[in-house]
Parts: sequence; C-alpha cells; structure tokens
Amino acid sequence: MVEIKRHKIIAITLFSLFVLSFWTTKSYAQSRNQAASSEDVAIGFYKTGGVVPNFDRWIRKREPYINTPQAMRDKLYASEMDRLQLAYHNFNPEKDDLLVRTSSLLKIAETEDFEGNKTYSLNAEFKLVPDALYFPYDFIDERIALMPYGLEEIMKSEITAQQYEFIKKNAKKFTQLTTIIRMKPFEADFSKPYKIDGIGQWVFKTKIASIEYWNSGDNLVWEYTAPWYTSPHIIDIQNLYKDRPKDSNFRKGSVKPTYNKFN
Repeated sequence: MVEIKRHKIIAITLFSLFVLSFWTTKSYAQSRNQAASSEDVAIGFYKTGGVVPNFDRWIRKREPYINTPQAMRDKLYASEMDRLQLAYHNFNPEKDDLLVRTSSLLKIAETEDFEGNKTYSLNAEFKLVPDALYFPYDFIDERIALMPYGLEEIMKSEITAQQYEFIKKNAKKFTQLTTIIRMKPFEADFSKPYKIDGIGQWVFKTKIASIEYWNSGDNLVWEYTAPWYTSPHIIDIQNLYKDRPKDSNFRKGSVKPTYNKFN
C-alpha cells in the first residue's frame, strides 16, 4: 500500500458563486436530497471503473440474507440479485450524482486595508471533522473513500459585500448548517487500496457539482456551483418561469408552488 497522510487532491477550477434571493430559497423535493448509502457509493465505484461486482458475495455477506430463515433465502436471494443488478445497470456516472449530507459551520469575515478598501471572505468547516478532505464509506469488509477535487478551495473563498450581508443575516454565528454536497463520479482506482489515515481505502475520485448550506428555517444560505452544473433548485426556478401564465405579471397566486418541505 502507498502511505498517504491526509490525502489532499487539489485542482484549480473556476466556479460560479451566487446566492439566490430569499423567496427562492425554500426547500425542494426530499428525493433529490437523499444521501448516498454505502451501497450506493459501492455501486457507483464499480460502475465508474467498469467492473461488475460480485453480487453473490454482496448478498450472502449482508442483511437481510444472513438473518433470513433458510427456507426463505432462495426467494430473497433472487429478489436481492434483481435489485442489485438493476441498480448497477441504471447508475450512469456521466449523469448521476452522489450526494453527501452533513453539517458545517459557516464563518464570514470583513477586513479593511490601510486605504479603507474592504474585502470579504467565507470559510466553511465540517462540524465533526473540520479538516476532512475525503468521505469514507464502509461496505462489507472494504472501505471506499470519496475524494472530491478542489474541496479545500471551495470551503474557503472570497465573497462580495452583498453576499456577506446575506449570509450574515441568514446564518447565525456558530450555528451549524445542513450541508449537501453533490458529486459527479470521475475515476475509480482499482489498482490497490491506499493507506489513508492508517486505513486501507479504495480511492473514488469525484468532481464537486455543488455545495449547499441550509439553515434551520429551511432556507438556502449559500450555494457553490460548478459552471458545468445546474442544481436541482435552479431547475425548479426555471420551471416556475415556464409555469407562469404570460399575462400574470407575477400576481399573487399565479404561480403553482413547486417546492416541498425540506425535511
């Protein structure tokens, strides 16, 4: 194994930064915010690498098979095999996201130079592991590490005065925010498990599509979006325009609600 201490993948990528006005920040469909399970990550890893998993082993080594009575195992086995094969077939690394859901602390700062010019910055830290640069998933007896390119740069960035005031208003100091990270699969390394933080882990490289920070009022405080990606709530906003009657001029009640409760 190759020893890697705090493995850091740094890629310089230009990302667009924007914050939506308050009325557009209400939460959207729960199905699009479903965090990836260990099985989801494993399927994504194998499909991205073009390797068909040993589904027989996946079934026999896990629940519910191991806790199913012997007389019922054949039926369960067939059902689980169909489910796993279908999930593997349907996963498309070019189109599908892998979603990590966690909590973060968002810190903003205002600085002024000797000439009176002000600059603003944002620094986000994961609540449990502030300096984490990868996300480990244990599946059966293996560990897969989701390693997003450029995570460190995205967590620290310069912002505008307008963005600073918006975040200051909608995110209280030292308050944790629900954080949703959407990733696109990039490369599955099947060469060997790398020793990361003392543990052998299979490296699954990803590209960050977006990071969203939501406050306890279910409002989007901040979003960081790659220029090649359109986030789900932006699609909803576009649909609002499509659904609006031409002669409505945004009169009250003219637009059908498309947002669902976040939680």
